Amino acid sequence: MRRMPTEKDFEELEQKLEALKELSVHMVHVENIQEMGDEVLENLRAGDLVIKHTGNQEHAYRVTYKEEHQGICISYYDASCVETVSYDYVEGHWVYNSTDVTVIGE
Repeated sequence: MRRMPTEKDFEELEQKLEALKELSVHMVHVENIQEMGDEVLENLRAGDLVIKHTGNQEHAYRVTYKEEHQGICISYYDASCVETVSYDYVEGHWVYNSTDVTVIGE
């Protein structure tokens, strides 16, 4: 015979669901990878995806590094290149730093 769930059961389930949220990959969509604002960058975590839309193309970048209120690197790669876009945290805001492109096979 099954027992009815108790309030404690629901609390435990809620805690487990919250823990799963921390493990999930977040995704944001942008048009310009070099002009993302504080709101977008603040919420990104290592492993998250940033989808850049260019015309009818989509490029998937991954957050490869983030140190809170220090820096963030977002990388794209395909068969021909690796592109890394970096931002620094300066005076309370995320600021675009640079884009590094490494061509593969040259």
